[in-house]
Parts: sequence; C-alpha cells; structure tokens
Amino acid sequence: VLSARVFPGQPVRIVVLPQALAEARQLPGRIVAVGAPLLEDHETADVLAGYLLAERLRATADEPLARLLDWVGLRATFGLLTAGRLPDGALAGYGETLLAAEPAPVAPAALIAAFEAAGLAVAPYAGALAALGRPEAADLAARDPFREGVPPAPALPDSDWVLLQDICAR
Repeated sequence: VLSARVFPGQPVRIVVLPQALAEARQLPGRIVAVGAPLLEDHETADVLAGYLLAERLRATADEPLARLLDWVGLRATFGLLTAGRLPDGALAGYGETLLAAEPAPVAPAALIAAFEAAGLAVAPYAGALAALGRPEAADLAARDPFREGVPPAPALPDSDWVLLQDICAR
C-alpha cells in the first residue's frame, strides 16, 4: 500500500532489514531495502516515504544493476549474460559494502518535485534529517510545496502505519 501511494503506477518492493541500515538502499529489480529504525523511530509513514523517494532518485542517477555488475566484474557479468548465473562468491562482500556506503546527495529541486508529484509533505522527512544534523534539512523544509494551505494526505493512514510497525517488530 505504501509503495503504491509513494510510487503510483510504478511500485517498488520494500524490504525491511532488522538492523545494519539507517536509511534506504535501492537494489536491482525495483527493490528498496530500508532499516527497521525508519519504522520504529517515527510517528508517521511520511518519513519512510521521504527516504524511499530519495533513494529512488539516487537509483535513477546510479542504476543499482550497473553498480552490482561493476562489483562482480566483466568475467562474472559475461557469465551472467551467457549462462544466467553468477559464479560462486561473485557477490562476496557486496552487501556489506552497499550497506556501509554513504548515500549520494540528491538534488533538492528533484527531491521537492518528487514529493510534490507524490502528493506528500516534505516537513516530516526534513524533520528526520534535521534530527540527524543533516545540513539540507532546513532548505528542504523551507521549500515544502505543502508548507501552507491544506496538508496532503499522509503516506499511510495511521491504522496501516501502526499495523506495519507491528508486523516489522515481530
């Protein structure tokens, strides 16, 4: 439901990792991995929606499959293309490297446009970034297209958000 709300017509599969990830990472195959803290530490799904939007924008600039193929190298990529499989050990260390990498910055204008297209307020996401001391938070909050007037509908109704948090806490 969250994926369809944030990415109408182009939903992604959201996978929640219990630990080791504070933000979100795009994987090949329209899969976005998010850390459990994004569900546990926030009152609404709007913060998680912001991380999802930011990560999808990063993926359009740096295709996840291309990153993976760079990691495994030319020989393994050729094996994948010809035999349909990667050699044993080709992905060794890739997950750790992906999770440890600092996310690339996202152009504020593109992020604001993505929030507006999704009909989501930027303020909850900007507030989460501010709590982490991220310098772009103030600029994003100031440029929120829904800062004045009628606020948009939340990314998920409260009942769905609580249910999602409960499922992930198990």
